[in-house]
Amino acid sequence: MVASSIDINTTPDLAELVNRATTSQEVITLTAHGERRAVLLSLEAFEYLVGLQRYRQQKLMPAQDFEQQFRQALTEAGYDSREKIIDLVREVKQEMYQERHQQR
Repeated sequence: MVASSIDINTTPDLAELVNRATTSQEVITLTAHGERRAVLLSLEAFEYLVGLQRYRQQKLMPAQDFEQQFRQALTEAGYDSREKIIDLVREVKQEMYQERHQQR
């Protein structure tokens, strides 16, 4: 992501700035008299940032509840012993390893 600072008193065409923000994912800081006043960024970047804010505001499930629900989900999926869970983790690690090495 590229960042620029533009003085709004000497700004080029607004359409050009919007195009730069959307096509190159550039974040443009608008300034006036040397002070930062606003930011121009793509809608995609804005939605990502807003989504993060909403996510951060969500209340977390208590650890005990999570543990109970996770254990229940594992049991329902057939992972009802420590050994089966360890085997599952090993399988997932192996898949991740293979995927990483296929990307190279």
